[in-house]
Amino acid sequence: MTSELDPTSNPEQTDSQSSTGESTAGSTASPTARVTTTKAATAKVTTTKATTTAKATSPKSQTWNISEASLKALGLQTYSYTIKTVNSVGTEKNRTFTGVRLKDVLLALGADLSVLSSSATLTMTTTDDYAAPTYSRALILDDKTILAWAEDGTAIPLRMCPGSLTDTKYYVKGVNTITLNN
Repeated sequence: MTSELDPTSNPEQTDSQSSTGESTAGSTASPTARVTTTKAATAKVTTTKATTTAKATSPKSQTWNISEASLKALGLQTYSYTIKTVNSVGTEKNRTFTGVRLKDVLLALGADLSVLSSSATLTMTTTDDYAAPTYSRALILDDKTILAWAEDGTAIPLRMCPGSLTDTKYYVKGVNTITLNN
């Protein structure tokens, strides 16, 4: 599912298969939301003598366009973490990042984190087309992984900050799209 993040909209998606085997899929969204549905590759199917029923799994991937304003409009708890980072030349620096936890954002956007597979990942696109690293399930669910809009009290372009890691290659600047792959 792809949607333009708009805190006033609540895109809903339904996928089902009737007992006669006919598939139905629908989505509703406000005029400011763009929704694209991708069915999961597998479905759990139960067969009996006369009927077949199926329960579709959640979409394989969900993508959201994000911004500082849209994240703040979600009304989530704001966090600040002071993190010792080490850049590519070995310089250590204490930084304080302020923003919202990634897992809280995903839950607010409707992602069901209770069904994430062990191989689930999060990918990002950035304003400068940087080849951002892929985040593992552990980083997605980590309480210290935040989408930050301030560093040391100064406004910054939206940045993904995995607070449990000191390696700055995982600190992604200018994040504008996140995709949850399950």
